Amino acid sequence: MWAIPTTMVLALTLGSLSAINSWAYPTYFLLTLVLIVLGVYFRRENLARGLGILGLLGAVLLGLSLLSFLPFHVFFQPSPTGIEVSKWDTPLANYMGVHGLFIFLATTFVLYLTRSRLATLANDLAHRPTVLWASRAALLEKIRKRPVATLGWVLVVGVVVYMAATGYWTAAMLTVLLSLTLLAAKEVLDRNDEEMSYLLLPLVLLGLAFLLEIGVEFVRNAGDLGRFDTLFKFYLQG
Repeated sequence: MWAIPTTMVLALTLGSLSAINSWAYPTYFLLTLVLIVLGVYFRRENLARGLGILGLLGAVLLGLSLLSFLPFHVFFQPSPTGIEVSKWDTPLANYMGVHGLFIFLATTFVLYLTRSRLATLANDLAHRPTVLWASRAALLEKIRKRPVATLGWVLVVGVVVYMAATGYWTAAMLTVLLSLTLLAAKEVLDRNDEEMSYLLLPLVLLGLAFLLEIGVEFVRNAGDLGRFDTLFKFYLQG
């Protein structure tokens, strides 16, 4: 029965964010849902039961978190706000001046987890000019067996190239790091090692941080002075 009091405490904690710092509520609610997905996954539930647990817990958390601070939501009158396309982007040098240490730690972490796969890829690319034609059948077979993964990587490369070509170097770098983070998570899941599974927690945190900071390169709070609050709030969360 530990799940009931735990859910209530979690809902109260999430609800407090909506009153203390409303910018943090959607981020941490999303983080909570992702972690519930991981919990359901490692319970080895079937898909229908897993989706049912996720839906039930998500609805309960959302409802209780709002009800627990209902008087605040009823009487609070926020300033008009919304989301609009940003007219500014962050120069890569400026971004690294703020986040350089964290980017270094994150990059070395995901590179370490993906080192085997990246080494194999680098070896293939190094010999590609001589073996591409000879191995075309094997390559096409891999694409046929994994069309979704292949399409995903083609889209990632296309998006990164487009961002770089249009001057969004910070977003391009973060997209590469997000892709490496997803690859690292897949490596951990493929190993099916219970001890290794705990590495998914920092990978989830990294992935969400990269998504937040990619987002502020393209959108901002409509009532913001430039991107002042948008950068401050979401860079802090990241």
